[in-house]
Amino acid sequence: MARDEAVIGIVGLNPTIDKIYEIENFSAGFVFRPRKQKVSGGGKGVNIARVLKTLGMKHQLLLSLGGYVGEKIKEGLEREQINIKVIKIDAPSRVCTLILDPINCKQTVINEQGPEVSNREEERIKTVYADFVKDKQMVVIAGTTPVGMPDDIYAEFIEISHRHNIAVILDTSGRRLKLGLRKRPLMIKPNLTELGQIAKRKIASLQQIRDIAKKLTSSGPEMVATSLGKDGVLLTNGTNSWQATPPKVNVVNAVGSGDAFVAGFAYSWVKKRQVTEVLRMGVATGTANALTVKPGYCSKKDIRRLYSLVKIKKL
Repeated sequence: MARDEAVIGIVGLNPTIDKIYEIENFSAGFVFRPRKQKVSGGGKGVNIARVLKTLGMKHQLLLSLGGYVGEKIKEGLEREQINIKVIKIDAPSRVCTLILDPINCKQTVINEQGPEVSNREEERIKTVYADFVKDKQMVVIAGTTPVGMPDDIYAEFIEISHRHNIAVILDTSGRRLKLGLRKRPLMIKPNLTELGQIAKRKIASLQQIRDIAKKLTSSGPEMVATSLGKDGVLLTNGTNSWQATPPKVNVVNAVGSGDAFVAGFAYSWVKKRQVTEVLRMGVATGTANALTVKPGYCSKKDIRRLYSLVKIKKL
């Protein structure tokens, strides 16, 4: 693929099989029979790739997969015609269980830790990434890593990308986020808890979010998109800040909405849209995702309808 084809690469090294159960009045300590259940490939990278495909964006998803679960993830994504590049590992890939309670509007998520990789497999992943990134216009690095990989692996990936002048969106948490943001990715997408952990303080106002994000852009990412949950996103680029507020919708399942935001943001960015349009598209895709049971399965029709309903306010 030539670079001018605007291919977005996605890194999702710890994908899952998502098992989604709908159980009314769910609580611990009882036996339940789900009213509905669905199974699909999942994880942040998978969700992002799925939304990019819906938007008609050329993409390639880099996965590490192992065991029977890994084979099932691969088969499912191929059926969906997601463009994937697989790194095989020995340990089995993980399962994520989501329990949706439509009566109490609550979601319970059980995320398995995932496979453990050997030193040999870690080096293989690094080698494959160095080749994977070469023909991409942008790379989105998303989610957790398999057990055994160092916390600075994403920081190393960003350095490799920058050698090829490729922009990177980093969507992770914990030490992977703290170490990665120092390598100046294009954008990070923390929630309020994660932003507070980076700043080592509690956050009580939009002003504090804006101040912390602005300080981060001085030596870290070019942009900080702070998730405000149902109140949308506050985007800071160091010079200006905007709050994007989504319209009120009947939420079916909010899991994966942050991933959908990242996909919409990346799509609009490589299309060279204005920053407010990029932000609007991200919030529209994130909101559209909340209208569906399975993460990442938002419709283009919903995205288009919601796009014009997102409110943008410069702060």
